[in-house]
Amino acid sequence: MSNGTDILALKELLPAKKYHDDLMDAIGLPAETRQKIYGGTAARLLRL
Repeated sequence: MSNGTDILALKELLPAKKYHDDLMDAIGLPAETRQKIYGGTAARLLRL
């Protein structure tokens, strides 16, 4: 499994997302920070 961001197949994306969610859970990352990691900052900068 690739844990990078160059994932095109859904069958690879879902396990990678779970891996990162589990990691964020383990370190107690706040929801607001997770939202930024998952695209919130890019959306704000692109005014989406």
